[in-house]
Amino acid sequence: MNSILIWALTVAVEYAVLLTLFRKERLKSLLYCTLVNAITNPMMNFAIHNATSTFQADWMPLFFLFEGLVILAESTLMYLLLDMEYLQALLWAVAANALSASLSFFL
Repeated sequence: MNSILIWALTVAVEYAVLLTLFRKERLKSLLYCTLVNAITNPMMNFAIHNATSTFQADWMPLFFLFEGLVILAESTLMYLLLDMEYLQALLWAVAANALSASLSFFL
């Protein structure tokens, strides 16, 4: 599937989770969700691709390792950008990434 389409679907899913959980300022939330995923999504794809091709490792354990790092990065960025408590940002990042990662297995 096209990388831009995958990124857009990720943003849509994670934005929906953000609105469902916190109902923060909608436009600001969309902007920050888009910016955060513009940083973390390409990094995740690059890391998985390089790790699996360089080390010829199984991608599944690496996927979970890198997904954990993405959760930490996204929760920290949203904590700083949206002025939310860190535990709220972490809850959002875990829920949003669990849903978007789960959907990625079906696409």
